[in-house]
Amino acid sequence: MSKQIQTPTENAAHNIFVSRQATNKSNLEDDSICWGRIVAYPNDYPFCTTAYKKGQLVFSFKVENGRTSTGKIKLKEDKNITQILNTVFSRICSNLNFNGFDAPEEIKFKDLKEMVNLYLASPAKLQIQFCRNSTRQKVDEDVQAATLAKYINDSFKTIKNGAEVIYDGKIVTKKEALKLNKEELDSRSVDIAGVVKQYQVKVFSKYAKVAGSGQSHQSNETKNWLKECVKVKEENMLFVAQLDGGEAESHIPALRTQFDQFDNIFVGNTEQIIDWLNSVN
Repeated sequence: MSKQIQTPTENAAHNIFVSRQATNKSNLEDDSICWGRIVAYPNDYPFCTTAYKKGQLVFSFKVENGRTSTGKIKLKEDKNITQILNTVFSRICSNLNFNGFDAPEEIKFKDLKEMVNLYLASPAKLQIQFCRNSTRQKVDEDVQAATLAKYINDSFKTIKNGAEVIYDGKIVTKKEALKLNKEELDSRSVDIAGVVKQYQVKVFSKYAKVAGSGQSHQSNETKNWLKECVKVKEENMLFVAQLDGGEAESHIPALRTQFDQFDNIFVGNTEQIIDWLNSVN
């Protein structure tokens, strides 16, 4: 179930669009195989179980994975099927009474199978609406990193959330920053890191196509991140706010007005960032 990361142009917003489309198509191909596997199991399959996690009922689907030396069956969770079953379960719960149930606990594996059978009987144009959605697969950030890697150099890669946080003039882990701050951090993690000539490049990336309830929050996150970057005095560091999509890019002028006086900071969309970093001396 791999993501499809495509970078045909320097325009990351366009690359995100085509990557999302390709990933959704790939999801349909992969999920339909899993749907076929699900309906092949009997209604009373013993290794499909439920449990409460963080107060929420969830399904777990396990398959045989060999036997112990004493002949006991070893089980391994099939994460793909587990994910699909819980998505189907959530959809049934969203219209619980309409689907014939009074409580989520009444829903069994056979009921999930019934819904999956309806998916399989539907045309592909409808099936793709029930697959995993690429917007929930971290495609955007991966595309932004891959675009930088292709058109600048291959050192640019996403980094694990919390691995690098800019705090009080230093780059530390999120855990270290929380120990120092003792409360919620204003600055978010570095999303992408790379190297250009003698410079370490740290990137905070955002993609937003249209305005929504969370977009003003994203703008404030970018501003807070850049404020922390200003405190870093190391000369071999460059800091970049990578803003792609119509809504995200609409904040570039205001952020540039606030931070353009700093030679080691750049705010722009991916095309502008590529031009800037490729011109670094």
